[in-house]
This record gives sequence, structure tokens and C-alpha cells, in this order.
Amino acid sequence: VWKWPQEVVDWLGTNVPGRTTKEVTELINQQGFDEKYGMVFTEDIVKGAKSRYGFKSGTPMGNPKGYSSKYPEGMAEYVASIAQGKSTAELVEAVNRKYGAGTIGIRQMKAYKKNHGINTGLTGQFEPGSTPANKGKKMSPEAYEKCAPTMFRKGQTPVNHKPVGTESVRRNYKRNQMFVYVKVAEPNIWRMKHIMEWEKHNGPVPKMGSYMSMSGMRRFFTGKDEYQCSQEEKEEAANKVAGLSMEHQMLLVMSSGLDNEGDVYDYYLHHNAERCEGIKAAYAVLEKYGWSFTEEESQILNGTHEFYVPEEKKEGEK
Repeated sequence: VWKWPQEVVDWLGTNVPGRTTKEVTELINQQGFDEKYGMVFTEDIVKGAKSRYGFKSGTPMGNPKGYSSKYPEGMAEYVASIAQGKSTAELVEAVNRKYGAGTIGIRQMKAYKKNHGINTGLTGQFEPGSTPANKGKKMSPEAYEKCAPTMFRKGQTPVNHKPVGTESVRRNYKRNQMFVYVKVAEPNIWRMKHIMEWEKHNGPVPKMGSYMSMSGMRRFFTGKDEYQCSQEEKEEAANKVAGLSMEHQMLLVMSSGLDNEGDVYDYYLHHNAERCEGIKAAYAVLEKYGWSFTEEESQILNGTHEFYVPEEKKEGEK
């Protein structure tokens, strides 16, 4: 392999650190070595010499951040400097005016901003206090004539209007179950039919914050969780549930609510009046079926039982 003159090698060793191969090639061609020694310096030749003589530039490999072979050099800095408050269309117009028509389009500019982390500060939303583009403008007679046939008139009844008393089967997405709803008032007031039936016979539904799924109703008859039941047991329990009246099903729901209502006392053995009121409201329904409280049970619910700690006693007192 032909060796480079020592003068060129020394110069290369001094000027390679901190410079890319492209920069070294441009610089070495300005030293006159080509005429003095009849040498040719290209990027490939300089790159090979660096490797052969063990010179390292120490610069990062690859293209610098923001480099693009498609768009003009310095375009990213220019776009970032003018981007604040400008729309994509305005940026496209400015770039094409500076670098030539057709440099970039709307879709390319959207991607360019994202790839280069350029933020215009615009959200694409109407800001509070902004003036609508059509403020104070009336619809043209031609546009009104086109829209008139499909406009809603004041007092007009929609074609899908349902009269009061209409029943509709819908899915309650909160409970993921199908229920029958009844329209009870205009313009669009609906209630669950089974709750209306309950209230007709028993008054308002106690507010216990509970409902019972179909699997819970089956568990009431089997006494076991779903995974513990055979298919035959599940089917037998489901048939029993299907045979219940709506009123009996509501009683099961109420029973589940009572089970989950919580303790009638708090951490300090104080009377929890809110929970007790919910329980008393539920059992008020059962009284119609012959239920009654013992004297001690009434005292517990009323907060007069001796086991309660009076509210005025502080924590730690006996």
C-alpha cells in the first residue's frame, strides 16, 4: 500500500480530532498537497487514511439532528423561528416562498413539525373569547332555500316521538342488564317498570345503594358461588328465579342490600344514624308482610342501646 508523505500524515493527525470526514476533506483540499504531491483527496480516501493511520475524529456517527436529504439545510431552524401562532397552511406558504414553490405541502408540513418537535402553540380549538367566523352574518337566501325542507320548526313533533306510557326494552350499561322502561312524562322522561311496580305496592324503594345480578339471585337459592355450582344446579336456580314475581325479585334485591349495608356503628362504637335509617326504611316494607323488631333491635337502630359509646366521649375514654 502506497504510504502518504509524512507531512500529509502529520497534518491529518493534527486536524482530524473534532472534525467529520467531510470537514477534513474540504480542509485538506485547501492545503496544496494535491499539487505538491500529485494526490487526490475524496471523502472515501480520507476515511480510509484515518482508518489506516489510526486517527479518530471523536464526532458522533450518523447525520446530525435535523439533517434531511430531502429538505434544504437550515429549514428546521427557520420553521421553528416563525412557527409560533402560525397555522400549518401559513408555514407552508412561508417555506415555499423562501425555498421555492413545491418545497413542502400541507401533509408533509404536519409530519415535519411532529418529527422536529416544532410547536406552534395552536390547539386547533376555539379559544374562549374568540369571534366565530360567521358572527353577525345571515344565511344567504340560496342556502336558506336548500336547508328549509329539513329544518325543525318550533313546536314540531319529531317523527320518532313516543307518547307517555310507551314501554321500551333497553340495556342498562351500568348494570349490563336488559330492563323494561316506561315513558312517564314529556319530553323524554323514562323510568324502570319494575321500580314503578314496586312503588305502587310498597312505596319508595329504600336507598341502600345496592342491586342484585342474576348470578346473585341464583346464589340465593343454591347457597353457593357460581363456580361451585353444577350446570344442573344453575339451571334449577334460574328456573326458580324466572318463576318469581317482580315484587319477589325486588325483595331479593333488598335482602342483598341489607347484607351489604354495613355496620350500624363506627370505629369508636358511635351510632351510625345514616346506615340505621336505611335499614329501618327497608324493614318498613317487610312489616307489611308481618315482620316486627324486638325491643333490643329497635334500641340498636334508634341509637339508644347501652353498648353504644356516647358521641361526646373522646377517643381513649372508657
